[in-house]
Amino acid sequence: MLQQVVASTTDATLQNVARVRLARTQLQLTQYGEAIATLNAITGTAFIAQQEAIRGDVLVAQGDLSAARDAFVRSLAAQDDQSVQMRLDDLANLMASNAS
Repeated sequence: MLQQVVASTTDATLQNVARVRLARTQLQLTQYGEAIATLNAITGTAFIAQQEAIRGDVLVAQGDLSAARDAFVRSLAAQDDQSVQMRLDDLANLMASNAS
């Protein structure tokens, strides 16, 4: 359904909203490669915070903690969001425990 929205409209904002929601769904379905590809297709700057937060979640799920940290930092640079800050803090604790 979300893929149909992307394909059937010329409204870039609507396409990007559908892509954000599709990427979240793909993350939940453990379709990590597809989620990253969907995120990469998002255009414009209005969705950077959401795009990078979801990218961070995908990268954590894939075990790429350093890249996930970078994505969360980019998300926070675009928009101050307490939930992303909590994920970044949790990730820092996870990385510290893995280092010891």
